[in-house]
Amino acid sequence: MGHVWAEVSFEGVEGKRLVKALIDTGSTYSAIPYKLADELSALRTGRKEKLELADGTFKEFEVAYVDIEVLERRTIGSKVHLTDAEEPALGVLTLEELGLEVDPVSEELRPSRSWRARAPSRY
Repeated sequence: MGHVWAEVSFEGVEGKRLVKALIDTGSTYSAIPYKLADELSALRTGRKEKLELADGTFKEFEVAYVDIEVLERRTIGSKVHLTDAEEPALGVLTLEELGLEVDPVSEELRPSRSWRARAPSRY
């Protein structure tokens, strides 16, 4: 399978941007560039997490939170890691939150389950 890209809306405390993002099914977590985090005023935690990279090495990444919307499905306060990369990437945890998967034949995102919220009829 080749690279899969999607139009993704990232929203922070003071900004929102629609950008092209890599859909990285080989990555557990999502990542956004520091520059984008700054533009959005992403909620930075000051915390770092050590993650294992594909080559077996470990690297620390700063943690931040943003809202993410893809195909009219939205997460609230998704954890992302900040990187020096030029483009954002969505990992499988974000795809699961959004109820999305990659179709291996068409190489496009599609719903993996329905997207409904139910509110109780009485509080």
